[in-house]
This record gives sequence, C-alpha cells and structure tokens, in this order.
Amino acid sequence: MAKAGLKIVKDKDFDGDYEKGTLLIVEPIEQTGITSKTVSALDANKEVTKAYPSHRIQLPPQPPKNAPNGAGTEKKVEQQSKRIKVNQAAPMAPNPVIPNDPEFGQLWGMKQINASVAWTSNTSSPVIVAVIDTGIDYNHPDLKPNLWASPSGAFGFNAIPGSDPNDPYDDNGHGTHCAGTIAAVGGNKYGVAGVNWNVKVMGLKFLDSEGSGDDFDAIRCIDFAIGNGAKVLSNSWGSYAEVPEIEEAIGRAQLSGALFIAAASNDRVNNDGANPSYPSSYDADNIIAVMSVDPNGSMSSFSNYGARSVDLAAPGRDILSTLPAENFEMKSGTSMATPHVAGAAALLWGHPKYKLADWSEIKTALCKPSRSGAMSC
Repeated sequence: MAKAGLKIVKDKDFDGDYEKGTLLIVEPIEQTGITSKTVSALDANKEVTKAYPSHRIQLPPQPPKNAPNGAGTEKKVEQQSKRIKVNQAAPMAPNPVIPNDPEFGQLWGMKQINASVAWTSNTSSPVIVAVIDTGIDYNHPDLKPNLWASPSGAFGFNAIPGSDPNDPYDDNGHGTHCAGTIAAVGGNKYGVAGVNWNVKVMGLKFLDSEGSGDDFDAIRCIDFAIGNGAKVLSNSWGSYAEVPEIEEAIGRAQLSGALFIAAASNDRVNNDGANPSYPSSYDADNIIAVMSVDPNGSMSSFSNYGARSVDLAAPGRDILSTLPAENFEMKSGTSMATPHVAGAAALLWGHPKYKLADWSEIKTALCKPSRSGAMSC
C-alpha cells in the first residue's frame, strides 16, 4: 500500500497478513486525492480483488417548511395514476379499522393509502424490514416492541468505521422517523401507528449525525440486511453519483428475495434525464422508486419525478412520526414517502393471499393500476 502512496484507514494497527476477501479502506498518505489512475493500478494488483473509489452520500435535503403545496400545472404528476393504495381488503369494507393511538388523526398519509381498509384484513407482517439510514432509537416506546434483534441482542448494525457495529443508535433522527411510519405500534393508546402494527424492523446505520456516509458502508448495510433475512429494504437516502458496486449489492438483494424501496430525492429533478438520483434510478427489477405527493394528491413541489424512473407516489409532506427520546415530529420529503411504500410491501406480505409470494409478486401487486386509476394491492 505504501508503494502506491496509500495507507490503511480501517484496521490500521493490524501488522499481519490479511485473508483473501478482507475489505480495506485506504486513503492517500499525502493529501493529493485518489485518482482513477490509482484505482486502476490497485485493480491490476493480483493481491487486490476489487478496488473502487468511495463516494459520500447525504440524506436528501429537507424541504423548507414554507414550501408551496403542489407542483403547479406545468408539472402535473406523471405518476398521478400511480399513487400507492394498500386496500387489499374488500374495496367497500364496512368497518375500517381506526387505531386508538392519540395522534392517528394527524396521519393523513394513512388515510390516503387506505390503511384503515387494509387493516380489516391484517395489521401484522411476518417479514423483516431493514431501515438503512441513520440508525434507530431502539428505546422509543412506540418502536421497541417491533424491533428485530440478533442472537446477541443487537437491534441492527452500525457500519460506520470506528463505531460499535452492534449499536445502531440514531443520533440524527431521520432513520427513527422512517421506522415509525413503517412500524410504530398501533392500538397501544400511545403516539402514532405505523402501516404495520406488528412487524420486525432492523435498524441499519451508515449515515452519521449529520446525515452523511460512504457508499462502501451502505453496501455493508445492504449485505447485512439480506444476510439476516430482511425482505423489505427501505432506503431514504441517495446521491447523483452512479456506483456500480451499490447496484451489484441491490442485485444480491434481489437474488435473496428482497425488495429495495428507494426515495427519488427532493431536488425537483426529472430522474428520466441525464443526471438521475441513485439508488432509486438503478436498473434493478426489485427496486421500487418513490416520489412524494401532498394531501391533495398533487406531486410535492420538492419531489423528483420521472415517468420511466419512478414507480409510485406516496404521502411525503408533513408526515408525523417518531423521533429519538420519545418525541414525535412532522417531516417532509421523499424520505417520508418511501417508508409508506416499504410498510405497504411488508403489510401485503402479511395478507393471507400473499404470504407465499415472492418479491416480484409483491411489487406487481403494489404497482398495478386499479379500475379507479389509483395503485392498489
């Protein structure tokens, strides 16, 4: 490594030989940056299996609280006929289920996706949902009963170098907010209700307290999720850098039988264009790319969109959900829309009709148009 002008960041104190397949993070000895020539030279080294540059990933920008509703007549939603609905129960169910959670009345998104109708069939899911994000507050009373735990008692995985891998605690709040929409306990007379009242949520952390992380660590989270049985991967993060290794990891998720739900981002960009947002725009069959809509059903003014690159629209403005330290707060963004779809996928897997379904059947059910033109499953 020294001959290449590089030093090992991870495991830098190790003085022996590395086993084949060991992942190493390196950086320049001098502050000159790693060039494509350096990466090519490492790739050509017989002792290196694969070398690739690391890209920084950020949470999508949080839309301003005074952002206007709707997107204007010049940007009518290409996905207007593709709004998510989880009405797998009879369309005219006589007694929709209304949970006793005190803040449920503020969850306009649950009403828009017809959750109360779906809950007449089932409120639980047998699958594991991985929230790949800033981690999760595993002490939150509205989440704790629904947390996945490893045999050692860890509630997920922390991929940030130098951190305790068994401690995915959320020091930002974004991941906890996403988790609440998917899996806040319903019917417990406390807080809010998630799309699933009873499901196992795995907290995976690669984004730090500032909402920033490396693609290498995102890949480690994806692989941890599929290696531990997750069937729905919720991803409310992204960048405009195309990273083949992330696409390969999503392909591994597909081979494991998992869906990869991804936010379209919040820059008012057409992802069909030359500079789309990733990972939602990768060409993997198991991806469901999600844009945001407002309470009136119009595309949110901040949302990315795309007739070919975006699959579904879901509630994403002023979404109330869980925050660390037993708090609740409204947030907006495609980050908030994505867990509505991840939750719907998990809930659908719990429906008697779909308990033996594979990922492609779940995606087809979520994305098929009903006679009314809305998405139904």
